[in-house]
Amino acid sequence: MKKIFPSRFSHKTVALSSYGGIWRVLRRNLVGTEGVLYPPRIKSYSHIRKRVLDNLVAQLNRDSKDGQEIVEDCFQKRLEDVLKSIEILIGSFIQARKKMKQKNEGGNNIESSSSALSYIDTLLELDVQDGNDKVNSLDEADILSLCLEFVNPGTDSISTALQWVMANVVKYSGVQANIFSEMNQVVEQGQEWIKENDLQKMPYLKAVILESLRRHPPVNLVTAPHMVTEDVELAGYLILKGTPVYFWIPDMGRDPNLWDDPMEFNPERFLSSDNNKNGRQNVFDITGNKEIKMMPFGAGRRICPGLGVSMHNLEYLVANLVWCFEWTPVNGENVDLSEKIGLTTDLKNPLRACISPRVR
Repeated sequence: MKKIFPSRFSHKTVALSSYGGIWRVLRRNLVGTEGVLYPPRIKSYSHIRKRVLDNLVAQLNRDSKDGQEIVEDCFQKRLEDVLKSIEILIGSFIQARKKMKQKNEGGNNIESSSSALSYIDTLLELDVQDGNDKVNSLDEADILSLCLEFVNPGTDSISTALQWVMANVVKYSGVQANIFSEMNQVVEQGQEWIKENDLQKMPYLKAVILESLRRHPPVNLVTAPHMVTEDVELAGYLILKGTPVYFWIPDMGRDPNLWDDPMEFNPERFLSSDNNKNGRQNVFDITGNKEIKMMPFGAGRRICPGLGVSMHNLEYLVANLVWCFEWTPVNGENVDLSEKIGLTTDLKNPLRACISPRVR
């Protein structure tokens, strides 16, 4: 197999491309009506989410029994060995799909054994135009860079966010009880799993996830910085034209000028109650279109393309983990929410909890 070397410093990625034709085409290919992250299309991956959930619940059942054994670090994915070879793995997929494309008449309409859209296929068929320069197709190194951008951030940040949510669920028993109570009001009696369609009826669950993202955003800096367009003086410092500007995300969500009691874990801050209409509803716009009080996924045109699928995956996993198990601290110990800051902000000490299968 020919080895593909990714263009690590190429600007042909969604996060690194400057505003212009290339960025618009790459982002539209990802989140547009034909993209793999187009909101209605996210449902087509439900069978994959269910398989991941089945594996996770099976692992938890094996590792614990009636709340007597300790579950430790169950959300941190052991990906070190996989990540070492992921470039080769994705590279082999690219070359295989490229050969399949060439075998088809006209080189189009790649057949797939799955109903889910392949991101690699969309990139193989993509034309990129920037101004007067037209690239008929992306080369294999560009496609590999885009695939690595697609896989790596989503894997690490979502597993980190899930661990933070569950740490708060374990720490605050009242929050866990409220989630379970809300689900009992929504799902059918005796239902084994929380279905994806049920999630839209669970505003408190979403509020818990939003509050966890406010207090513990998994990413510290926006991945797509802004850039100073002319020399400017700020607080006595000269900021030169061309300087990248990053935003420190955690402090925004903990700003007392924006949030009441910002260090308290209070999901209710994301809910409104109108008993005359629709009861409790989520009132916060995480996209930042109305106002920006926190931005775990960034904001504006450069907001993370994976926002929709990330929120959906978190809601689905948290709902089913609480539906299947009761989570309690180990020996009544206080859950440690100390942070370890790196590329992502992780729990300094991995989550440890006792779980008991719920009897329904």
